[in-house]
Amino acid sequence: MLALTLLLSQSVKAEPDLTTVRGTVTALYNVISGPAGEKRDWDLFRSLFDKDAKMIVTGTNAAGTEIHLVWTPDYYVTRSGPVLEQRGFVEREIKHVSHEFESIATVFSTYETRMGDTTETTRGINAIQLTKHDGRWWVQVIAWRSEDSSHPIPPEFLPGIR
Repeated sequence: MLALTLLLSQSVKAEPDLTTVRGTVTALYNVISGPAGEKRDWDLFRSLFDKDAKMIVTGTNAAGTEIHLVWTPDYYVTRSGPVLEQRGFVEREIKHVSHEFESIATVFSTYETRMGDTTETTRGINAIQLTKHDGRWWVQVIAWRSEDSSHPIPPEFLPGIR
């Protein structure tokens, strides 16, 4: 009976705490992460964002050209969702720098990602703007950039540095 209880408790994901900035950011990481073949809860993902929210990809493409792409959460699900589910993708926060004033918050969330079965990881920063209304925090904008040799993460956004 104890084994069954443990199995059930591990398979049921806890409801995210959207009343805190940290809880909302954690929910964002948790909902996109999982092993290959695992369906993601895209309805939960969409529910983290306010109605006009944007997701902005910045960086350098394979040709060395700077990119700046603006997506909606729905477009992200359509474009990235199948790849994340098929190949597996885990993204975790390794440093959280947050500033809040009343109903607004800015988070610089340094992340580490792993795609598929590889042990190779990449890092970058998610810059997340949130607002609080209706009793919870809502993501308004996420802009992210992956680290590369020409654009290392600044030391203040790495673990162990305050």
